[in-house]
Amino acid sequence: AENRVIASNGILWTPASLGTAVQFWSDANTETSLTLNNQATAQTVSQWNDMSGNNRHLAQATAGAQPTLIRGMGNLLRYTQEFDNGYWAKGATIITPNTIETLDPIGGNSSDKLIANTSFTQHSMSRQIPVSAGINYTFSVYAKASEQTRVSLRFGALAPTGGAIFDLVTGTVVAGAGVVESVGNGWWRISITSTPSSSGNRNHEIRLLTNNSFDITESFSGNDISGAYLWGAMVNTGSIANEYIGRNALATDGVDDSMFTGSFVIPQPFSRFSVITRRNSSIGSQNILSSRNFGTAGILLHNTPANIRISAGVILPGLGLFVEGQTSSFGEQYNGGNSSFVYNGVENTGDAGTAGIDGLGIGYRVSGAAFSQNDIHSVLILNRLPTTDERQRLEGYLAHRYGIQAQLPSGHPFRNTPPLW
Repeated sequence: AENRVIASNGILWTPASLGTAVQFWSDANTETSLTLNNQATAQTVSQWNDMSGNNRHLAQATAGAQPTLIRGMGNLLRYTQEFDNGYWAKGATIITPNTIETLDPIGGNSSDKLIANTSFTQHSMSRQIPVSAGINYTFSVYAKASEQTRVSLRFGALAPTGGAIFDLVTGTVVAGAGVVESVGNGWWRISITSTPSSSGNRNHEIRLLTNNSFDITESFSGNDISGAYLWGAMVNTGSIANEYIGRNALATDGVDDSMFTGSFVIPQPFSRFSVITRRNSSIGSQNILSSRNFGTAGILLHNTPANIRISAGVILPGLGLFVEGQTSSFGEQYNGGNSSFVYNGVENTGDAGTAGIDGLGIGYRVSGAAFSQNDIHSVLILNRLPTTDERQRLEGYLAHRYGIQAQLPSGHPFRNTPPLW
């Protein structure tokens, strides 16, 4: 069973049993949940939209207090898994998003299928991004054969043009200069590197080819069915494909960056889940999530220098250290004396008092100048406590979505395999 939380064409999957318990869900990794505003030279977030359907949007008091939107933290492409998005230009192709025909490289259902339509032409998907002359750029994507077994990667628009043709059955480069890495289950990570001779916008293209083609510009008639699977595109500077990073984040500066919702009161019992990367957090910029009106419950913060905790009726510490650069998942379950704090799937019980929350503050403690310096990826609020199975499924979903499943305890049911709702 499943329940879809939808924002434009972005979909998050949650257990159907959560139903209307989802009061707020914002996820920086779903590009369509973000409304952007350009402030000076930095691209920042003007509103991080609630995807639960409750219109509980986040905003900030002033433009200067906007957190910066980090896109992929080193990946120069956007919409790196959402190939159906208009960000990608399609040439005589069809995209089937989130196909259930094959699992993606991390075991989920987020792979897309690039399909050749019936036109006799070149079947491709591409994106132009700005590049600088004399710098190495590496373009990579995960690919798996389906009816089509060969694809090409190509740089275009600026000299030198270049690319390679890859056989997705044998995992070999059959023409041009490219690199192939096996990632299991029929998936290959394929890449090419180029050094543009002039600066400007440059095309990064993925093209379908027939099985016997050695021509990177080949045209053929498709059938609206046959294609190949794709996932996780990336462009990074340098002469090799760096570790794939597709997750986005709201980066708060520890000085004034903050966001908040309007008022919506949730009494106990309730729960909150989040995914956060620690950045310079030992310097006193500790407060991450709070109640909009700073009730006695609902403060997620750091305990100097590295431990994480929630401050409620009493303090519930997390188990283990939240170290610099580490991405972790957090679960706060507020239920009086039967409350708990779950850190990377490990639960610690305690007394959280009786207070509920009034809305949400992100990146600061609403009642004082105590701001966070962290990267915040995802926040979910439920108006009830999840069952143990629901909680573990959410932990597994978030861990696999953000590539931190190895931080779950060895006995966690979704450490090795993501939940299928």
